[in-house]
Amino acid sequence: YSTSAYDAKLGLVESIKYLRKVGIEKIHEHNMALNKILSQELESIKGVNIITPQDRGSIVTFYIKGKDSKNVAEKLRKEKRPVELSIRLNMIRLSPHLYNTEEDILQFLEGLKKAI
Repeated sequence: YSTSAYDAKLGLVESIKYLRKVGIEKIHEHNMALNKILSQELESIKGVNIITPQDRGSIVTFYIKGKDSKNVAEKLRKEKRPVELSIRLNMIRLSPHLYNTEEDILQFLEGLKKAI
């Protein structure tokens, strides 16, 4: 047994209030607009292969032909980048959300081009 994490529960309550205030539909529209920009730009970069299906949420997973995704991610992590990424099975996974902007996506893409 342990003490309940009351601070986490309060944080969750406030987060839900904030999301409802912004509006779930608006958040979805925002996320999908960022996804569209990200996907279109990634498709224009030579060697980038997006593997998430066209009908997806805001998560985008891709790999760069002939490149080690871990090495690319290491380079990206050294730069100031506003979009969080992770590595899954030698692929890069991004999940832009409410707190990201179009400028954040474009900044990430510039960093990616430098990294590869």
